[in-house]
Amino acid sequence: LQVSLYGVAAKHELEYEPDLGIVRYLGVPPGATDDERELSVPLDAAALAEARQTVIDVAARIQERQWWLGPTRGPKRVGNKVRCEECDFVLMCGRPEARP
Repeated sequence: LQVSLYGVAAKHELEYEPDLGIVRYLGVPPGATDDERELSVPLDAAALAEARQTVIDVAARIQERQWWLGPTRGPKRVGNKVRCEECDFVLMCGRPEARP
């Protein structure tokens, strides 16, 4: 999402039409494959529109104080049962799933 939003900003502020964003990972062990060293992020019109809509949707939920809705996706890390286990706001939201 972050790289896509940089693409939105580049298009809007710089009138630049990026095709692709690349995230390069630092500290990758020697012998890592190219797939482990970097991630390509498409920045076509559809990807930028999706990023923009994600921000609009999340901002609306924040503005409407809809904390109780909780995460909209499942956990990223293997072994986590709920997304709450990897959330930076776990101590603030009050969701039952977030309680230790």
